[in-house]
Amino acid sequence: MKKKVFIGFVGLSRTFKNTSKKIFDNIIDNNSDNYDFDIMINTDFEYMNFSKLGIDNNIDNNKYYDKISLDSDLKSVYNKNGQLNDIIYYNHNIINGKRIEIFSLRIKQLLERINNKEYDLYIFLRMDIVINKKINLNHYLNKFTTINGDFCRDGYFHNRDYNFLWISDLKSLHLWLYPWCLFFKDYYDNEYDIFYKDKKYIDCWNKFEKIVDKQEYTNEEFENISKKGNLSGDYFIDNYGYYKGPLNINNGLFKCVNNLFVNDCIFEIGDNNDIYSSIVR
Repeated sequence: MKKKVFIGFVGLSRTFKNTSKKIFDNIIDNNSDNYDFDIMINTDFEYMNFSKLGIDNNIDNNKYYDKISLDSDLKSVYNKNGQLNDIIYYNHNIINGKRIEIFSLRIKQLLERINNKEYDLYIFLRMDIVINKKINLNHYLNKFTTINGDFCRDGYFHNRDYNFLWISDLKSLHLWLYPWCLFFKDYYDNEYDIFYKDKKYIDCWNKFEKIVDKQEYTNEEFENISKKGNLSGDYFIDNYGYYKGPLNINNGLFKCVNNLFVNDCIFEIGDNNDIYSSIVR
């Protein structure tokens, strides 16, 4: 019997026409003998013509001026094998002049939409990325993996972008997202309730709450988590007691990783197998 995979495309559509073929080639088609796929999309039409900072992106070829055309093209690209189940169009108000992280909120909405249907694997990725090689999904069962960006830069959690593509089982996915829920739930009027009130994982979460209550990690704790996760970020506190990076995001990401470790889950980065993702502009 084939295993089942849920793929959620999350975020702005951008260059999806240029990236979709490689995603099908490297993830879907090469695993189709052993896996069946359901696809959903959570995107935004109202905000799609702007960059992350709200500046006109000036890429006319990627712009859509009516939702009907965008909807039609998304379906023609992602439903080629009858695998596309739904498209969510979600626009959130800008908070304090910019958008608060909504990647995990879009994931939450997709999980709600599938109405508790369970899969062997969950894949969430941006529509404007590709990966550099074919992957065998058998390797990603029963763990949480993030396929990071293909270029290095200064990073307080890791030296590559981490939120391009996630592959996970359901338990690990919920445990990874839980610290984000705690941090961002006040911004989103408790829209994250599905995670931190889900009784299915309450035992795991109760175990983790003792760590969440801790406001800061020491350098030694950061280093231990980083070493165990094979992370390469600049996470240390300087000689004056100040974090070199933004405390909220830095601390929050390490809590996500540590939450998996505490609950006996496996955390892995694609770097370990020379698998990377890249944005197509």
